[in-house]
Amino acid sequence: MFDAITSASINHLLRNNTWARTALQAHADKVACFNGFPMVVRLRIQADGLLAAAAATEPVALTLSISPGLAVRLLAQDETAWPAITIDGDAALAQVIHHLWRHLRWDAEADLARVVGDVTAHRIHRSGQQLQEWAGASAREWGYALAEYVSEEQGFVTSTQDLAQFNTEVDILRDAIARLEKRIERLQTP
Repeated sequence: MFDAITSASINHLLRNNTWARTALQAHADKVACFNGFPMVVRLRIQADGLLAAAAATEPVALTLSISPGLAVRLLAQDETAWPAITIDGDAALAQVIHHLWRHLRWDAEADLARVVGDVTAHRIHRSGQQLQEWAGASAREWGYALAEYVSEEQGFVTSTQDLAQFNTEVDILRDAIARLEKRIERLQTP
């Protein structure tokens, strides 16, 4: 069931992007398996470049194994996440999927426009973007506040200023000890 929902969602994107369908057509009739414990999605590439749910008995050309934490990073479009995927099988198909992951985007505003009209869709889409930007900024500010609390208020972590001051004081002490050793050496030599 989840295979059918996934293929329908991706096909919606593919229908609006002929370049993506063209890239997939070269791999027609191949099955890609996305193994993201506890869920496994098996998709067959059709001759027109669209996807269909694949039967469990169909041979798999490519398996991409994705951990739950990695799946979250992939959904967030984290560019550093792709190398952490375990790839087994057709490397050329894996490259096509990676290219699609990097460049295929949902045009939410266009889909909304079909339902509520262009102006309203633009406003809703812009509001969504602003909400997303606000959420990101809030998360960053919360992280900074937490880091400051942990380092300044609780003393669990040393602040960079305190660490720099400590290093400076150690350098001064080391130089003073070196000068003292030289004096002692001069006093001991007749």
